[in-house]
Amino acid sequence: MRVLLTTPTYPPFNSGLGNAVQQQARVLARAGHHVVVATAGNSRLSEVDDISGALVERFVVSGSEYLLKPLRGDIKGYKKFLESSQFDVIVLNAWQNWATDIALNCFPNISAKKFLYSHGLSTRLFFIRQPLRSILRYLCWIPYHLSLRAKMDRLNGLIFLEEKGCDCRFDDLVIAHKSEKPFAVVPNLANRASQPVLLGRHERRHLVAVGAYHWLKGHDFVLKVYASSSAKNVIPLHFYGQEFTPYVLSLKKLAATLGINPDFVSFHEGVSGEALYQVYEQALVLINGSYTECQPLVLLDAMVAGTPYVAKASGGVPFLAGGVSAASEAEAVAGLNELLSDVALWQHLSTQGIARIKARHSEQVFAHGLLQALELGDAA
Repeated sequence: MRVLLTTPTYPPFNSGLGNAVQQQARVLARAGHHVVVATAGNSRLSEVDDISGALVERFVVSGSEYLLKPLRGDIKGYKKFLESSQFDVIVLNAWQNWATDIALNCFPNISAKKFLYSHGLSTRLFFIRQPLRSILRYLCWIPYHLSLRAKMDRLNGLIFLEEKGCDCRFDDLVIAHKSEKPFAVVPNLANRASQPVLLGRHERRHLVAVGAYHWLKGHDFVLKVYASSSAKNVIPLHFYGQEFTPYVLSLKKLAATLGINPDFVSFHEGVSGEALYQVYEQALVLINGSYTECQPLVLLDAMVAGTPYVAKASGGVPFLAGGVSAASEAEAVAGLNELLSDVALWQHLSTQGIARIKARHSEQVFAHGLLQALELGDAA
């Protein structure tokens, strides 16, 4: 079977979506299928991804069907590629990006079976800390949101990461239910290069937060939770991001304002792969304050390592296992304090997270679910 996966980002650029698509490509290639990935690049380029075995076709295109960041670049080249290539199955990854939006408009001329793998919808997101920008963003996404039902009609089926969500990130799942569109649930794959070293609780001596140094990742939330908890200036807190940004300076100022001893908070960059996996293994608790998520890979990585988490409730976070989902800063503080004081609870959540990974996020389960999902619907 010839399968096309589309995504706006793909490795070596490090993004949650791109990394998830690389796992899709690897699993499908291992199952014996010919896999092609269409994604962005600095120039038109064809190359083989050594990790997944997929052929990667890169296009100089950006934007989406969005008034503030419209489609730009070699749109005609991407359309020509889609309409001239003979694929059996096309999987569009995520709404609201050029790779999906252009393809949806080409589908009447394409005979392949067509699916969309949703990684969460963001047309109705609103951030209190950016009220004017959020209002403008919301208004500009209204046409896209209203067109979702029509866009779904061009698909043979959809794939979601969870059966339900706690906020608007799963609006598309609600619409799919109402339209009775065929869909499957295939959670993200938790993958790592080696088997984790499952250290006992007494061997773990610090807390961690992992995510890009951007305000959306909620590192300020993490600092506030830490500063109000029993861990403050007792257990070190380490932040890990891909690269330093000016946001780190504001975090350091906030830490000082909150009375956090600089010896107990540190910021790291450029730690990835096996070195980052070891960070999870050695952590007592992962704290995640991201203001918007669907099914964060950082939580899955923590679960693999048997590291309980305290995470701000967003998207599908409350429906994971192995940690505490908190709707507020106060709930997060209470959850962290309980994890630090109750050894039995810590061990229970550690075991629960590992069990959930094996049951829902292993490569075998993911491969079976994805291949089964691609059997949905009838060929166009």
